[in-house]
Amino acid sequence: MRIKAILFAIVLGLSGVSLLFTLPGAAQTPATPALVRIDLNAAEDLTRVAALDVPVYAHLTTPDADYLLAILTPDQQKQIAALGLPLTTLDPDATGASYYLLESDGGRTGASVTTAASLFTLLHDDGRHAVGRLRPGIAVASLDALPVRFMPLLDPIVLVAPISGAIPTDPPYDPLVAGLLTRVTTETVANYTGGLSGEWPIQVGGAPYTLLTRYSYSGTPIARATQYVYEHMQSLGYAVRYHNYIYNTYNLRNVIGEKQGLVHPEKIVLLTAHLDSRAKDWPHDPAPGADDNASGSTALLVTADLLADLDFDYTIRLVFFTGEEQMMRGSDAYATEAYNAGEDILGVLNFDMIAWDAKGGPDIDLHSNNPTIEDDSDALAELVAAVIDVYDLDLIPQIVQNGTRFSDHSSFWDRGYAAILGIEDYYNAAEQFAEPHDWNTNYHTVNDRLSTLNLTYFREYVRAALAAFVHLAGPLREISGTVMSQETVMLPLPATVMAVGQPGVFNTTASISGTYALHVPAGRYTVTAALHGYTSQTFTDVAVITGTGVRLDFALVPLPKFTVEGNITDAVTGELLSATVLLDNEQMLAAPDGYYSTTLFSGTYVMTATAPFHWPLTRTVVINHSQRQDFALEPTPCLLVVDDDFDSNGNAYDDQRYYTQTLESLGVCYDVWSVPDDTDGPPLDVLQQYRGVIWLTGKDWDYTLTAADQAALSAYLDGGGRLFVSGQDIGWDIARNGAPLFYREYLHANYLADDSGFHELEGVDFLSGITVTIEGGDGADNQEFPSDISVVGNGVGVFRYTGDGDWAATAFANDTYRVVYFAFGFEGINTAADRQKVMAYVLNYLQPCPLPPPYAVELQSDTLRIGLPGQIVAHTVDLVNTGILSDAYDLTLGSSAWTTTLGLPFGTALLPITRTPLLAPHERLTLGLHVIIPLTATVQAFDEVTLTATSVYSPVNVAHSTHRTVAGNAVYLPLVMRQ
Repeated sequence: MRIKAILFAIVLGLSGVSLLFTLPGAAQTPATPALVRIDLNAAEDLTRVAALDVPVYAHLTTPDADYLLAILTPDQQKQIAALGLPLTTLDPDATGASYYLLESDGGRTGASVTTAASLFTLLHDDGRHAVGRLRPGIAVASLDALPVRFMPLLDPIVLVAPISGAIPTDPPYDPLVAGLLTRVTTETVANYTGGLSGEWPIQVGGAPYTLLTRYSYSGTPIARATQYVYEHMQSLGYAVRYHNYIYNTYNLRNVIGEKQGLVHPEKIVLLTAHLDSRAKDWPHDPAPGADDNASGSTALLVTADLLADLDFDYTIRLVFFTGEEQMMRGSDAYATEAYNAGEDILGVLNFDMIAWDAKGGPDIDLHSNNPTIEDDSDALAELVAAVIDVYDLDLIPQIVQNGTRFSDHSSFWDRGYAAILGIEDYYNAAEQFAEPHDWNTNYHTVNDRLSTLNLTYFREYVRAALAAFVHLAGPLREISGTVMSQETVMLPLPATVMAVGQPGVFNTTASISGTYALHVPAGRYTVTAALHGYTSQTFTDVAVITGTGVRLDFALVPLPKFTVEGNITDAVTGELLSATVLLDNEQMLAAPDGYYSTTLFSGTYVMTATAPFHWPLTRTVVINHSQRQDFALEPTPCLLVVDDDFDSNGNAYDDQRYYTQTLESLGVCYDVWSVPDDTDGPPLDVLQQYRGVIWLTGKDWDYTLTAADQAALSAYLDGGGRLFVSGQDIGWDIARNGAPLFYREYLHANYLADDSGFHELEGVDFLSGITVTIEGGDGADNQEFPSDISVVGNGVGVFRYTGDGDWAATAFANDTYRVVYFAFGFEGINTAADRQKVMAYVLNYLQPCPLPPPYAVELQSDTLRIGLPGQIVAHTVDLVNTGILSDAYDLTLGSSAWTTTLGLPFGTALLPITRTPLLAPHERLTLGLHVIIPLTATVQAFDEVTLTATSVYSPVNVAHSTHRTVAGNAVYLPLVMRQ
């Protein structure tokens, strides 16, 4: 018994689980993980740690230190130590622990981290961040009242930040952007912020609603707030969706508005802000949150308004987060989803509290990530600082390289995305250069209202956010104009206009009025207008850098026309072919009788002539005068042999040689197509080049005839093809679970059993009289599982197993196609002579191309000889085997009046013969026929005798030749005449 496939699929999923492999009798204890601090000595240390793939939960910096927080087993700690990096244990047993990062420098609230000591065991404090372990029995909900900022260390972070080079840090002045900035007014920002902070009602769902709070757990108010920004972006044409998540038993949602990029839609840029608010105490109602963070949300709403009618290189997303006041849970859920989906986010501009400025001038802070490595987060901060300078905005930017983690941008840092936080002058005791500090004293109180904000500062900050986001997203510019003909009458032309530059290739077709418009990213382009029948026109070094775009008008000159004609012939016979000529892979010219003629514009063309069963011929032709272009096509071989005989391990067999050697012995030409293991065979356009196809699968039992193979062969047969397919496991592979259409309707077979158990077969129908063995001998001896099949429909059985009479092969012929199917391997036939005979009969049945019959004979001789009475007259006869199989022939003479002898010439004598030896195809045997003219024969008397040659292997095949012998007399000429 054979097991054809044993496939093991083992998937191990590890998530927070320790796997212990224990030897018999050995007791093992799980390794205890510890919370540790890993100090980095140099920038390259980060890459070295990342290569170890150990779980790191935070990357923190101070002015004096750069370190990681990780939860490591003892073995992992040894790996870190081997790198030569200092390692400090903060908690020797991290089993079951929940760790949090707390803001310890007073931060926004001015509260000391010691106020959290009742909820956390404080393990570490670097002056900026403290690490606490949640005490047993403390509910997460109880943390909401903490006066200090905090965030959980939940998942391992991505250590290596991106350095893509895609962030523009030196943006040029762009009139397009400048025009947008003028539309950002104090009235606009005040209107949006007042509505979000409850100063007046907003329209939600078609009805007014006053937002007194946007606290994430407030239920209806936060639902109305998210619905408001959703409806606003939807009304502008953005693709909007809610991003739902659950935290602390609450069903919460972020809001995402998207405009897909037209050039690189897979690359994404984000403008984000948190929409939620809070006050000092539960139930946080009212919690107007005008600065924190209706101001950042206002920047998104204004941006949505101004960018609605623009198109961009990259996909832009405007994302309103909730749950920011609950440890950034909304942004964490979204960033995790994006990371898991493999999204290519180039950069995140996050704005949080951008409207308070009461002290010391319009300072703003741009918080970047790692001060030890220059990465894309730094580039984003430089971009915002640069647009402030380029557009002369009344702001003073300062880049904080070791920025705070307590806003939504840090969720993206932890997933390896570039991000910054834009915020007002943030109180940070560790940043002495940032003095004077200007913190909003109304933070998280009911007094955080519109009336307390600096609207001029606010407007400038929104302008900076807008400008940076537009430069980051890459607005598309327009190359536009007209395409006309340069003639007495200027006609509009539907030409193709193509712009080629470093950003890519862009093209469009001019309208019937000749106008066109291309939308391209900023860059320099070569722009060409082209239309068949006209000289193309090109503008080079077209600068489309800033503004809305450029205008280019084209005037194309018409081309002259010439006649091209010719014949398509067979390169061997010279016969005209029914063919086609393809021009530039577009225009098809018919040549049904082998002649074509057409009129072409001057220019260079690629011409390809094709005809059935001939190789295509392609040439490049310059048309600058009327001319002939004749094509002589080489015929393809009669047959294509498809070698598809790999085993289950991908090893190729050599079964095709039994086919090719047999074809060579029959004088039949062929090509071979080798099919790589477990792939599709030749496509339809290849099959159609051949009059017949032989497809062998040898011992292969999977991927014998794929679905694509079956479709190609079906179409080939429907087009009049001839197919011989052979393989012992074709039925098992494709029909054991129900015969597909190809097996049933084209091969006309039904699969019965995998192994007949018999190796003797007898022919039926056109194979009648042939008996073969498919094991041993000089065959492949590989027939382990010859299949039992039955005949379907109008098919006929042509081989059956002698042991049980079941069918082993089918055939079918109609007016369209012919097919022969062996459910065993032809290569298994155990003698070359039998393989030759079977192949000859199969080809004679299929008739893929003109072939000699299997058995045929011809007698070639003189028919008249003259002699004198009493002489022996010799006739010569050549017997030729004109079949494609070896044969012998019985020889008989008809009745004759004069003595006649048949034999093989031996000097002047004849050796009698009645049966020839076995003659190979095309082999010739010379015979002699001696006739004695009687002495009594009168002049011009004659006798005739008929020689008959009858095939021994196919007695229906005979040849005749009739020979006349005439009696004459001698005539003597004078010597002078003879001379």
